Amino acid sequence: MPTIYSLYKACELYYQQLCDALQDCTLEEAAHNHFHRDLSLAVARDASSRFKVWAQSIRAHQRDDPTRSLDLQSEDAEGIRERIRKILEDLQESLVSGQ
Repeated sequence: MPTIYSLYKACELYYQQLCDALQDCTLEEAAHNHFHRDLSLAVARDASSRFKVWAQSIRAHQRDDPTRSLDLQSEDAEGIRERIRKILEDLQESLVSGQ
C-alpha cells in the first residue's frame, strides 16, 4: 500500500508534467484541441500551488520524521489515513488522465 508521502510526490510530479505539457503546447495545438493554453496553464499552476499548500498544512510532504510525517502521525487513525490516501489516489488519476 502506498504511503501518503509517495502519493503526494506522485501528484506533485504529475502536476509538474501537466504544467510542462501545457507550456510546450503551441497555441495552434491548443485551439485544435478546443482549449485556451494560457488560461489552462494558469489554472494548472494555481491548482499545483494550492495542492502544495494543502499538503504542507496536513504534513503530507514530510517523510520519516515522527513529529512531522502524516504517515507516522496517523498510525492510530487508520480511517483518516485511508481517506487522505483515497483523495491523493483520485487526484493522481485525474492528473494522469488530464495529460
